[in-house]
Amino acid sequence: MAQKKAEPPNAAAIGPEDPNPDPGLGKNRRMRERKRRKKWASIGDEVHELKNNYFSGQISGGFKSTEYLDLSSNLIKGSLPSRFRGNRLRYFNASNNRISGEIPSGFADEIPENATVDLSFNHQ
Repeated sequence: MAQKKAEPPNAAAIGPEDPNPDPGLGKNRRMRERKRRKKWASIGDEVHELKNNYFSGQISGGFKSTEYLDLSSNLIKGSLPSRFRGNRLRYFNASNNRISGEIPSGFADEIPENATVDLSFNHQ
């Protein structure tokens, strides 16, 4: 009798409606999920570890209840949003991407002073 393979969590299902979200999507190789996420939509969960993917596009605002956000080592490009809404962040890592330009004052104003922010190794 053939055993059924366990399916990985559906990245599109992670959100407030999912009672047991799996925020760890590091090294996600599912191309169709990546293609759907070219723009960053509002996310309501508290922890998002999305490092080491091929996510592309720009970061939008809408992280008002997020406390931990790791977007490192992706293909994110453009400038940071001025209305990030990261007022509950304790950790934000967007290193090793293609983010460019100055850090908007609105972006900096919305992140708590004691938060850890890593924007290192961004290049075009």
